Amino acid sequence: MKIIMQRKLLFVLAFAGLFASANAQVSVTPEVGIGANMRTNLVDNKWKPTIKVGAAVEFPVSGVFSFQTGLYYMQKGFSDITPAYSNASARWMENVTVKRHLLQVPIMAKLTWQVGEKTSLFWAGGMYIGGCVGTSTTRSRMFAWYDSENGDWTEIVAGTGYVDGTNRTNEDIFKERYTYDKNFDWGVSSNVGVEVNKVVMKAGYDLSLGKESELDNISANYHTLSLSVGYKFNIGK
Repeated sequence: MKIIMQRKLLFVLAFAGLFASANAQVSVTPEVGIGANMRTNLVDNKWKPTIKVGAAVEFPVSGVFSFQTGLYYMQKGFSDITPAYSNASARWMENVTVKRHLLQVPIMAKLTWQVGEKTSLFWAGGMYIGGCVGTSTTRSRMFAWYDSENGDWTEIVAGTGYVDGTNRTNEDIFKERYTYDKNFDWGVSSNVGVEVNKVVMKAGYDLSLGKESELDNISANYHTLSLSVGYKFNIGK
């Protein structure tokens, strides 16, 4: 998978270089934005705040049509509640919070309509590829009951618990559900916005299709909405 990702990144760079040489008026737009994302396939799906920082690189083909790529940093995360566990001293569920740090490279087609001397509207759509560069996970116990008089405090605070009627432990569930071993990410992406005197404001949507672990399927794993602002710099001749 790492080899495939490297090949795709090389393709993007070569693709960008082709248009850069063919058209002198390349633009770079540093951006900063905020947004929210939601992990699907959870019992309690909730939107979580996120940030999106990076830069778009645009290669015009005509006055209306252009290709756009770039590099962005984004956070994706969620909170989840596990099944109930129990041992001789306590019964509890665990609140697990996961935050993933990702880099994304969009590959998009962009349409631009000039509506004023220094004002234009635009829409862009395509896909992105990227990868996770770090994951942070926290977990805490929410007790249904514990034996404060005769219970073993080691079992209560940090002991192993079992899912009712099985031999599966809290550590088994945590490893299966929240220890991610897939760092490659991909999905579809689109944005719409306005440019006024080189100030760019846009709203974006990303749909992540990448697998985070062997338990995942290639399906809609994250929905991400974002609002960002940037400033366009024209480079080249």
